[in-house]
Amino acid sequence: MMFLNIKCFFAKYKIPLFAGFFTALFAHLFVLVNILHNYDNVAVLPSGYGTGIASGRWFLTILGDFIGKVWGNYNISLFNGLITIGILLLVACLILDLFHVDNVWIGAIWTSVFLCFPTVTSTLFFIYTAPYYALAIAMAVMAVWVTERFPHGHFLSMFLQACSLGIYQAYFPMTATLFVLLLISKILEEDSSLKVIIKNGVSYLGCLAGGMLTYFGLLKVSLWYYGKELHDYQGVDSMGKLDLQEFPALLTKTFLQFLKMPIKNYYGVTSTNILKFAVIFLGIFSVCAILFLLIINKYKWPIYMGTIGLCLIFPLAVNSIQIMCPKSYIYTLMIYAAVFIYFLPLILIEKLWKTKSKIAHQLFYSGGGICNIVKIVYGIILFSYIWLSNGNYTAMYYMNRQTENYLTMVITRVQETEHFNESFQWIFIGNNFSDPNFKYSWSAYTPYLYGGNTTSLINAYSRNSFIRNFQGYFIPLADAETVEEIKKMDFIKTMPCYPSDGSIKIYEDLIVIKIEELE
Repeated sequence: MMFLNIKCFFAKYKIPLFAGFFTALFAHLFVLVNILHNYDNVAVLPSGYGTGIASGRWFLTILGDFIGKVWGNYNISLFNGLITIGILLLVACLILDLFHVDNVWIGAIWTSVFLCFPTVTSTLFFIYTAPYYALAIAMAVMAVWVTERFPHGHFLSMFLQACSLGIYQAYFPMTATLFVLLLISKILEEDSSLKVIIKNGVSYLGCLAGGMLTYFGLLKVSLWYYGKELHDYQGVDSMGKLDLQEFPALLTKTFLQFLKMPIKNYYGVTSTNILKFAVIFLGIFSVCAILFLLIINKYKWPIYMGTIGLCLIFPLAVNSIQIMCPKSYIYTLMIYAAVFIYFLPLILIEKLWKTKSKIAHQLFYSGGGICNIVKIVYGIILFSYIWLSNGNYTAMYYMNRQTENYLTMVITRVQETEHFNESFQWIFIGNNFSDPNFKYSWSAYTPYLYGGNTTSLINAYSRNSFIRNFQGYFIPLADAETVEEIKKMDFIKTMPCYPSDGSIKIYEDLIVIKIEELE
């Protein structure tokens, strides 16, 4: 029976699956067949899954350790990338199933947008752990799906949310946004009841709260079992702690930031003017479509008020990462919930398509209907995101090559220093190369770089990892105590910074490279 259901699922969504897959290839083929690294990816070679339980990712630790034993967590671009794309394709179709989307072209547009959205590109920057992140996204979506498909699905939903949070916390807003979209979809049905909507809303809210509590409970047990503590990076150790006095201001900031999306670049989502105009158009279309559905179904005023309320909650759900991480650095990887700004218009088009109103079909679906214009707008959005993905990957490629060449020159300069000995330990004075002649040329021409991309790796924390993997050179670094002693010596103050002559000095059995002035 399960096999037949799976077979029917693939038969029903075969066109959306093909559309999404080919869009993903156009958008992400570059990263699949090339070796591209950002600051984290180059540090996790040849294997690893990243930071686990110390960052609150208890389930990532369990999964990563298990996979490491039975298979291996290898950083292989093609393998990891295809698994990630495959999982996300199924997730996109699961969302179509959740909302009973039957229109083929709507399904094809949705899977395509879902697979070329900026967050997917940013995820593939961290390709060493991308399949795990894709699994977390799948669990975040399944947490909503099971509540609608099983009588007591709320309990399973809470567990799935806890597991998703336990891999990466940033996908919780996807679950919240899908619940809000479900309520909007239900309130616009012909026989909707505000009482039922409120009941469902309370149920969904309780499910979300239960999921978060389950996560914290399992996290505490895992920390105790592994004998670990949360570190303070990005405020991980203060998760779940919210200052109630700051909460109203935080809600206002969250709401206003969403409204500014068509004006100010939202983490790469609206990084070009054409995307800003597209978001404005779809926003206006959505408002008009909702009003049209309310009018033709002749709802009473409580339904109108309920719809307005849910439409005001929608921006808060989409941008709720701001509430979850008020003191953290938020970037493109963390805002996948924003993809649902493109799903809401599609839900409304599906409802207009299924309505019995002749006016709706003439207005929206006739030869020159509005829906044809919407299709063109989505085509522009898809083309833009495919272009932006390839632009990001190309920029990263050149950044990798420039970093490789520059660090090769540094090693060569050190080795050519008089009295150099391979047994000498190296000391870098300063953290960052301050060479005025080293500039990443793409930064002036690529204002669309997504979060997770970077303009330089020569000063990244993973610089030594880059040298080990690209130059094959293992630098024998001096210990921290020796470094501090050398920093205090008088000759350091008179040394120029790299690459000037005299910036590399042999002192006893140490190689001293001054890369920036000390404060």
